[in-house]
Amino acid sequence: MRKGLFILVMLLPTLCFCQDKKPIIKPYVGYLGFFDNREFYQSGLQPSTYFGQRISPGITAQLDTANLMVLSVNFLQEFGNPKLISGWQPEVYFRHQSPGLHFVFGAFPREKWADTLALALVSDSLRYTRPNATGFAIKQSRKNGHSSVWLDWSGQKTERLREQFFIGTHHLGLFKSFFWQIDASLTHVAKSLAPPPEQSIEEQAAWLTQIGKSFNWKPIHGKLAIGWLSSWERVRNGSPIQTPQSLWLQGGLAFRQVDIQHTRKHGEKHELSVGDPFYRFANYHRTDVRYQVQNKGKWKIEAIYSLHRADRVVSHQQRLLIRFDW
Repeated sequence: MRKGLFILVMLLPTLCFCQDKKPIIKPYVGYLGFFDNREFYQSGLQPSTYFGQRISPGITAQLDTANLMVLSVNFLQEFGNPKLISGWQPEVYFRHQSPGLHFVFGAFPREKWADTLALALVSDSLRYTRPNATGFAIKQSRKNGHSSVWLDWSGQKTERLREQFFIGTHHLGLFKSFFWQIDASLTHVAKSLAPPPEQSIEEQAAWLTQIGKSFNWKPIHGKLAIGWLSSWERVRNGSPIQTPQSLWLQGGLAFRQVDIQHTRKHGEKHELSVGDPFYRFANYHRTDVRYQVQNKGKWKIEAIYSLHRADRVVSHQQRLLIRFDW
């Protein structure tokens, strides 16, 4: 806790001297309540339940019309844990916003700035275990699409710890009712300063390229997409480089507050350390049914049921997510 307070105290003077006029200080609260029950039965997957809440009290300092500083602490309470506070992380970042361009630097919320990649490349369980990315993110929007790239530096090299970082990039292009999308990621895990003999440098890169068409049959909206999932997986210990390839298909329908999406992946196994573990199976089917209980104002509540089928085994997942931003 002292470390987080030290960061806040050190950054406060920058708010006072970076502009001629005083910044506008406002209170800030972010909240995430989550219930995620994973009834997984496939070999190598463990059933688990994420159940708890995160709250991020703090302040925002509006430096001028384009620049903002956020200083807060993200507290985790896991239901069933005897500790009142299961963990905490500082949430301190600088944000620049101008027409068509957003930039953020520091320890920032992953869901707001680094949560657009396909699940094949990065698992959604990070929202519970590591909600903040540490690094920077850039978003660029245009009339016919948008692009984003971010760096998440998650490990500093020490005698025991290994340096590691994650780079993600997302691009979407639109042409009338057609669209194209490219998601790509790079994970690098270096050796520690005093590595044991069996430790090796690990690198993984992956990209999902897709094209599709959107449909608008008011009040029903839908989409169909076809894509190709590729990955490049290397462990620098003399092992051969793995380059699995898979066909990727997706379709969806949305009606008012209900959204149904079905995803299929056929091909080879992708052993991505931060990707959804179901994509480590050669063939995988997934159906998501999402109901937006509320999506107005500062509150967002959604209930989701997911059915997973891999290795001829069916698994189930139920989620309830409650978000609040003020």
